[in-house]
Amino acid sequence: MPLTKIKNPRYDNSEIQWDYKRVDLASGDTVVETLPCLVKGVYINEQTSNHRIEIKDGSAFAYSVPASSPSGQAYDFSTDGVAYDSGIVVSPDPGATGNITVVYFVLN
Repeated sequence: MPLTKIKNPRYDNSEIQWDYKRVDLASGDTVVETLPCLVKGVYINEQTSNHRIEIKDGSAFAYSVPASSPSGQAYDFSTDGVAYDSGIVVSPDPGATGNITVVYFVLN
C-alpha cells in the first residue's frame, strides 16, 4: 500500500498526501482522527494477536481487521479511500497485541 501522493479525480484532480498513524493495539481504543476522513486502508506492522480489531467511523462499526494478521499484510479499502464521516477510532478487543498503521486523508 503506497504511502505516497496519488491523483484523485474526485478532488479536482489534485494530489492527495495520505496521512498515517501507527497504533499500538495493547493501548486499547485509539482515536486516530476526529474530523471526517477518507480511509485508504490498514497496514500490519507487527503480527496481531488472535483478537478482533475494529476500525470505527466515530462510534459506529465500519471494518474489522482479521485476527492474527501477519506482519507486512496490507488491507487496501479503495483506491479513492472510504468516507468516514465521524473520524477514525481503532478499537481492539481487550488483550490484543501488535501494531498497525492506518492510512487516511482528512476532508476539510
